[in-house]
Amino acid sequence: MNILRLTVASVGGAKNGHSFDYNLAQDSEAGVFGKIKAAIVNKIEGYKVQAREEQGTEQVLLLSDSMLKDIGLTQTDRYSLKAGLTSLEVLNARREANRGQFDLENR
Repeated sequence: MNILRLTVASVGGAKNGHSFDYNLAQDSEAGVFGKIKAAIVNKIEGYKVQAREEQGTEQVLLLSDSMLKDIGLTQTDRYSLKAGLTSLEVLNARREANRGQFDLENR
């Protein structure tokens, strides 16, 4: 594969008047810029996830005790979330488990 690439680059360089080194430099710059772009996109996605988690946490903290009970959570769950001892994912999993248990009891 590399031999084919070298041959194509050499032929392309001969036609365009560019040297083989110029083509390699362009390829490496494109790779560097691609890696930088990927890192930036990854960082932005991380910030978006963090913002959604913070927003979800705030929404749970604003729920009344009766609303928490209705969705299968307790005050302790809310305090654990506020203190950072648990996450929204864990609470959602617990809520789903409680919902499944409630469904079984009502059959």
